[in-house]
Amino acid sequence: MGSSTGYTDPFATLGLPPTASKAEAKAAFRKLALKCHPDVDPSPSAASRFSEIKRATDMILKGHYATPAAGPGPASAHSAWQAYARTAADSHDWRPRSRNTALWFCAATLVAGFGVFWGALASHEWLSGYTWLTPAEVEDRIRHPTPRRRKLLRLMMQERQAQGQHGQQAEQQQQPRGEPD
Repeated sequence: MGSSTGYTDPFATLGLPPTASKAEAKAAFRKLALKCHPDVDPSPSAASRFSEIKRATDMILKGHYATPAAGPGPASAHSAWQAYARTAADSHDWRPRSRNTALWFCAATLVAGFGVFWGALASHEWLSGYTWLTPAEVEDRIRHPTPRRRKLLRLMMQERQAQGQHGQQAEQQQQPRGEPD
């Protein structure tokens, strides 16, 4: 039918007369696609044949082809091919911008995620007590507690003593008693 590097007549590729309408081009594409699609046709040339059919249909639907009035010739064929190539190039211009936007979104998401992670980690360190202090500072705080720490230590000691007394009572109750004589 034609090579993918040069201009081919889209009407000839689809088997249509040069005066065919866009509706006829769509119908011819559907008919040929059912026969030549790579999923249907197992031959090795099916993919290239289908891409030629798709390209020819696109050229007719977008109006990028040599008109019958211009007649066949190198000038009209070249201009039609250039118009089609420009349209194809223009349709692919969106990808770099889209990828760039996607990359910026990913980068912003990572930065925000690490910010949240760092915030959680920092608040955890501040809440967990002495993890952010040096060992010398920890020893100093243990030897010289602040009033709030003194109160906390006093409550902890009272709780331990209460648990100890409760544990001793439970042990005494569990000890076997001697039988009465």
